[in-house]
Amino acid sequence: MGSYITSADLATRLESAVLIALTDDANEGEVNAAVEEQAIAEAEGEFNSYASARYGIPVSPVEAMVKKICLDLAVKNLYARRGRIPEDVRADHKEAVDWLSKLATGKVVLAAAENASPDERVTGAGVVAGGERLFTRETLKDS
Repeated sequence: MGSYITSADLATRLESAVLIALTDDANEGEVNAAVEEQAIAEAEGEFNSYASARYGIPVSPVEAMVKKICLDLAVKNLYARRGRIPEDVRADHKEAVDWLSKLATGKVVLAAAENASPDERVTGAGVVAGGERLFTRETLKDS
């Protein structure tokens, strides 16, 4: 299952009948776990694509905001399969993507900052340290 959210999290977010309607392609009257897992994997992949700009992934520990964002993405993915995305789901998805964009640029941060990989990220000006200068104004003057 996912690194950030589970099928139990989706079941908490969506009513059982809605979750069945969004996943049950075979009309068996039950949640299709494979469809559910695919929606979760896609949501977490999208989250990671933004988070990896500033953090090591998977992010750990999983904060409440990470769960919320991944759930918003997964719910939108499930509705998109049916071609009808309710306006509230669209709004939640837009807010999630806006937040992810801010996360990727550092305008919002995760409290789990120990996952940050500053050695691998370009975040601003750098300082170069080296040995003694070989060429100076004095050594380059004509003799």
